[in-house]
Amino acid sequence: MDYLISLSSSPVGRVIEDMVEGSTRESLNFIYGNELFKHVLNFREFREIFSKVDEAEVLEWIGDDQDKIDFWFANSRFYKNNDEESIEWIDILHKLLSKSNDSQTHLSVIMAPLFEMYSCSGRPSRALSKRLPFFESLKGYLVKHNKFNLLPTVEHKKLEFQRFIEQAQQEEAKDLREQQGFEW
Repeated sequence: MDYLISLSSSPVGRVIEDMVEGSTRESLNFIYGNELFKHVLNFREFREIFSKVDEAEVLEWIGDDQDKIDFWFANSRFYKNNDEESIEWIDILHKLLSKSNDSQTHLSVIMAPLFEMYSCSGRPSRALSKRLPFFESLKGYLVKHNKFNLLPTVEHKKLEFQRFIEQAQQEEAKDLREQQGFEW
C-alpha cells in the first residue's frame, strides 16, 4: 500500500469513498476485520471518508457491538470544519457515546489527533493554539446532549493540551536562543 501517498487523491481512495457513500452497511461489513484494509485504515484521511457515511446505516451496522464501536471511534472523525473558526459535530457522536461501555476513553480517542503535528508553517505552538477552540466546541456539544459526566474528561485533556503548547513554546524559545548564540 506504499503507493497510497494521498488516499483522497488516489484511485483506491476514490473507490473506497464511493463505495462507503453508496452502500454504507455493505461497505462496512467488507472493510471491518478485513486484512486487506488493515494498512489503509492507518491513513488519517480515512477518517474523512467515514465522516461522509449514512449515520443511520452505521448505527444499524454497529448495533450494541462494543468492538464495532471501538472500530468506529478509532477510524472515524466526528466533526466537520465549516471554516477556520467553526466546528460542526456529527450527531452520531452522542449516540455512540450513549452506547459505549467506555465513553471517557472513546472521547479521549477523538481528542488524540489534536496532539499530533505533521507539518506547519511558522511556529508549532501557534498552530497548536489554533486548535484550542476545539475543546470549548466539544464541551458545548456535550452539554447540548446532556453528557455532563464527560465534561471533566474534556477539561482534563484541554489542560494537558495547554501544557503541550507551553512545552512547544519553551522548545521554540530554546531553539531561538541557540540560533542567536551561534556565531556564523
